[in-house]
Amino acid sequence: QKALDYSHMTHWSEADFGALAGALATSENATQLNLQGCEMRDRGVTALAAGLSGGSLPLLEKLNLKDNSVGRPGLEALAAALQRGAMPMLRTIVLGESGVVDGEVLAMMSE
Repeated sequence: QKALDYSHMTHWSEADFGALAGALATSENATQLNLQGCEMRDRGVTALAAGLSGGSLPLLEKLNLKDNSVGRPGLEALAAALQRGAMPMLRTIVLGESGVVDGEVLAMMSE
């Protein structure tokens, strides 16, 4: 397993998260990505997700977004990246203390 840890990297812009997505697209062995406490918010998650194309992070199983104030727009952007074929092995997204409540996630999954 290869874990990529960018936790608590604060003061990043949307462009920084977009650039990170570009770099991650070449990471073929990562199984875990830790972005806990990066102050991403929805715009950062959206920028990250927009940069992930089909086949990006092919072995990623766990994405940690805890402590990032991620809401429905950010989750919708992640869902779109998944639909494009990014992170095909993703099984776990950690959202604890991100501002999203379980009911919102469940509602999105049932749509």
